[in-house]
Amino acid sequence: MRIPVKLSVNDMITAHQVALVRATSREIKVDRSFQKLSWHENIARDAEAAGAEIAFAKWLGIDDFELTVDTFKSSADVGSHYEVKWTHWEDGSLILTERDRQQDIAILVTGRAPNLYIAGWIPISMARPERRRRSDNSWWVGQQDLHPMENLRRSSHADNTQI
Repeated sequence: MRIPVKLSVNDMITAHQVALVRATSREIKVDRSFQKLSWHENIARDAEAAGAEIAFAKWLGIDDFELTVDTFKSSADVGSHYEVKWTHWEDGSLILTERDRQQDIAILVTGRAPNLYIAGWIPISMARPERRRRSDNSWWVGQQDLHPMENLRRSSHADNTQI
């Protein structure tokens, strides 16, 4: 069951501000995705992804959550080991690459701001078996293969410093 989270206007403004800062501070200013978006479209996509991080932090109950800049893949998006993945597709898959940290827990958030949905979670170490590897060296995990969010808090994968 997907968990709805509604972002406030302030949440969306923060997401856009951070997306712009991220876009202008990156050492490598190239879009590595297969989508080949324009610079402006890339910022909009990153703002949605930042909104997904805010939504997950809200669900965790982190009142003082702050989005990061220039930590791309060197640290977790939320807490000590949560990697938040976003797609606007309601039934979209969680997509991982080799750059994702093996020790993290991937969280899938779907939808478009302000209405986002937390779809589920999976340890990255369990999400990348060879059978799921695609020709572009990514791994796609369908929502049916994710753990329900209700199970995260009581699992051994919970970040108890943030829950």
